[in-house]
Amino acid sequence: KQPKEQQRIAGRYAAFIQTGGWNLTAGTGHFAGGGYNVTLDINEAFQASLKKALSQTLHSVTYTKAAIPIENLSKRGYDNQILIHQGNAEARYSAEPFGWILQIYGYTQLATTVASLDKQGKITQNDVIGYGVNTQEEVLGFKRAEAVKAASEVAMRDLVKKIVATVRKQLASHGNSVGQKK
Repeated sequence: KQPKEQQRIAGRYAAFIQTGGWNLTAGTGHFAGGGYNVTLDINEAFQASLKKALSQTLHSVTYTKAAIPIENLSKRGYDNQILIHQGNAEARYSAEPFGWILQIYGYTQLATTVASLDKQGKITQNDVIGYGVNTQEEVLGFKRAEAVKAASEVAMRDLVKKIVATVRKQLASHGNSVGQKK
């Protein structure tokens, strides 16, 4: 038998993932970074990763293009609606000389708000933040983009894991749990 945190949660769910705001520009202000910016769009990767994780967590989930009014959840056959809103995102890098080599550090922080609404009108909401750090070594410092991209991937994995844990807690507070028959 799988541990509870790996079992699917019974019920029918609508999920709306608001994306589009995470086009990151990472830069550094000091000389070792050369003043170059790294641009990275992680919207599609975040949405795909989150959809995969939620589909593995929830027994039945439909991804919607907009939030559904609470009074329409039952009419459409849903037990609960999950809303995920992208918040602030920050990416940066720094480069520190270490002999003939530059240590390039990429940092990313991604914030979301996760809300769960049931058909009786109960709303549970939490802010969830993911963090990522990555280090690259380079003689000329050209691995800035790799460091920021890798840090963003770490932050995304961290965030998706935390979102799934938050959704599990929210749904449990609404009476939805693993193995519960609907």
